[in-house]
Amino acid sequence: MPECLSCVPSGITSGRGAPHAERPPGTLPQAGGAERYAEVKWRALALPTILVTLEEPSMRDSRQHTPFSRYKILRYWDSLQKLVDRQYSEAMPITAEMDLHNACNHDCIWCSVQSYRESQARAALTPNQVRHIAEGLGDVGIRGVILSGSGEPTLYPAFPEAVLSLRECGIALGLETNGVGLEGPLIQVALDHFEWVRISLDAASSEVHALTHGCAPADFERILENVRNMTRLRKSNGQATTIGLNLTAYPGNAHEIVRATELARGLGVDYLSLRVALSSDHSDWVSTLEPAFAAAASLANPPEFRVLTKLRDHRVANTSLPSCRGIGLFAAVAATGDVFLCCDARGEPSLCVGNALQEDMVSIMTGRRRQELLSRMSGATMSVCKRICTGRFEAYNEMLDYLELPAPPHVGFI
Repeated sequence: MPECLSCVPSGITSGRGAPHAERPPGTLPQAGGAERYAEVKWRALALPTILVTLEEPSMRDSRQHTPFSRYKILRYWDSLQKLVDRQYSEAMPITAEMDLHNACNHDCIWCSVQSYRESQARAALTPNQVRHIAEGLGDVGIRGVILSGSGEPTLYPAFPEAVLSLRECGIALGLETNGVGLEGPLIQVALDHFEWVRISLDAASSEVHALTHGCAPADFERILENVRNMTRLRKSNGQATTIGLNLTAYPGNAHEIVRATELARGLGVDYLSLRVALSSDHSDWVSTLEPAFAAAASLANPPEFRVLTKLRDHRVANTSLPSCRGIGLFAAVAATGDVFLCCDARGEPSLCVGNALQEDMVSIMTGRRRQELLSRMSGATMSVCKRICTGRFEAYNEMLDYLELPAPPHVGFI
């Protein structure tokens, strides 16, 4: 297995427009390599919320691996059937992503919501508005809410109050955070109320982290200390919150994939998820990551520590979108109160189905606007989707496409 990767696709340009020099195969950016890419804006390709392992797990391991299994969707068979039958007024989302505000203390180079966040920089929900929206999400049967989105959730001044509002409505919670603000009392809040917490680390050194996240170098050690404190407190309290780290790979941090895996394992987290940023020119450099992803996977020690990843054809998301039925399983609520069909659609008026501060959530989810959009998306996606889609619903679309077949061949043989 080669020690290094060729991580520089030809034609990738910096903010000044000059192409980066090609590097011979088998070499990596050296010290300061991330800085050469710091001006390149990469959009993160978000894998489905349910991640899978690099290799297909055995049946026994699949049973142990249920927190990350794609088969969770089968527990919502009625929801799948309603989408297949085009009963859109009854097909309610299962999961929602929610923005408490749009303030963020990092400036990740691949941030897909940067322009939207900047255009709505002052948007923030009041605690009463959070409670109102939480009640609405509970009314339509939302099972889980991910606090993430356009702003860093832990910076929200009334974060503990917002968490309680959602939990009191019977909603399970997940948290995606950069980890800087996850300290002090907020660690216990996270352990008490969240089923899972994922920290976006994206590096194995303060230098690469600062260049990738557009933040102070000191943030890296601060995040590591927060993670250590969280895993220690979880162990001492006997709590069950799943704690993971994420690394979104791009040419500037690809050489730290294995080191980051070793770091994650040493911190006592449950897993490291490896994702891949999607460049604007859909370069084929992704295939060069396979050796590093495989080396990272070899460091897993399930069930104590897992490495979750899925290398895929990253061109599919933006160039081949015949339809998107799976979008009906999800919703995104912005800090303005606007409700979008999916998290990638923030700021896209054509994919907004209402405003939760002006209408009740039941009316939005059963309303004509959402029904029309879901009907249209089941036949052909909108042009805007080809520009913004990150492939989140690919696995669910495959299932729904199959279920819609009138007479699948060999259906009697399983």
